[in-house]
Amino acid sequence: MDADTTTARRRGTTLSPAELFFLDQWGRQLKEAFGETPYLVGSVERGEDWRDVDVRMLLPWPEESISPIGVYTLNVALSLWGRHVTGLPIDFQIQGPVAFHGYDGKARNPLGGRAKTAYRGVTDLALGLPSPDRKLEQDMERIRQAENDAHRDADRRIGEGGEPSGSD
Repeated sequence: MDADTTTARRRGTTLSPAELFFLDQWGRQLKEAFGETPYLVGSVERGEDWRDVDVRMLLPWPEESISPIGVYTLNVALSLWGRHVTGLPIDFQIQGPVAFHGYDGKARNPLGGRAKTAYRGVTDLALGLPSPDRKLEQDMERIRQAENDAHRDADRRIGEGGEPSGSD
């Protein structure tokens, strides 16, 4: 067992901000690929000592449309991909509704939807850059201003007896 794993187990209460960032980025890719939200569940989510990181997702197609070996193979492949991307010991499982809803009422953390500003220490804010939300607000304000200017210009042209589109 390497020193990094031992330290993570000793800490055992939560993932670090960087680990959660990479896990969430991977979750976003899963969500885009399958159209379902993956969830962090199990001992990591409960703040207990952990040996792997349990991620579950509702089967995005009817259960009868894929064989159990197909689901198992997909789970292994996605677990290995998650381990490669995040550096965490991912245990990923796509589950049918009965198994998936067995987590109802228990702690589970949706992955893939967190804004960059949710990560302390690894955000654009830490680098002194504007947050993505603020940049979006600024871009939307510029668009609104351009639309208002275009409407004023069209109203002026109509008032002068010209064409609103500015055509010849």
